[in-house]
Amino acid sequence: MIPINALPHLKNSMLSYAIGYGILYLKQIKTLSLANGFFASKPRRYHRQNKARLVAKGFHQWPSLDFAKTFSPVMKPTTIRVFLCLTLSKGWPLRQLDINNAFLHDTVNDNVYMVQPPGFVNSTLLHYECKLCKAIYGLKKASHGWYQELKGYLLQFGFINSVENASLFLYSKGTIIGYFLVYVDDIILTGNNSSFLEAFVHQLGHHFSLKDLGHLHHFLSVEVIPIVDGIFSLSTQAHY
Repeated sequence: MIPINALPHLKNSMLSYAIGYGILYLKQIKTLSLANGFFASKPRRYHRQNKARLVAKGFHQWPSLDFAKTFSPVMKPTTIRVFLCLTLSKGWPLRQLDINNAFLHDTVNDNVYMVQPPGFVNSTLLHYECKLCKAIYGLKKASHGWYQELKGYLLQFGFINSVENASLFLYSKGTIIGYFLVYVDDIILTGNNSSFLEAFVHQLGHHFSLKDLGHLHHFLSVEVIPIVDGIFSLSTQAHY
């Protein structure tokens, strides 16, 4: 069972490590405001990885007063199928990327304050609250802010956003073609030039903290297995 609160689980060695790592990372990038912890056990390739998420109490935020736009694109199943079929027919490589703590890449320009996270209260500043400098999980517009941050970088790089599906980006320059598909922090990348893909992933990694997972294996509860005659997809809900 996945716990929803950090404090009772600080003595659990596996979860406390995930919590501590999350707190350390937030300090490193100067994200100061934290709240309850959210945990998940996420498959990484074929083994599990414990993850901790510090979540803001976004249910205290009011529309129009604390936030405006919250839209973040949801990938259409048809887009995934067409994307995989195109890659198969062209014989292009499929690369998978995972953005680390995606929402934290967006800067908060409004004044948002939070209590210090339970279990990590500064003993010398007990009556202080935290001012949020970067977005965090739980904020109403965190997903929208992250998408806008990523979209801005891709457009600057030379990608074009699909009119029909906001989660799809296309790159075309000379003989080089590339496709970029994103669902929150999960990314699939393909194209007709391996050198371009390698260079792009390298530059993207300088701008955003990410994990290069290599060839596509799992995406949105679907296991993708390359075989001689094509790509065979199998639902893997049991992993979650």
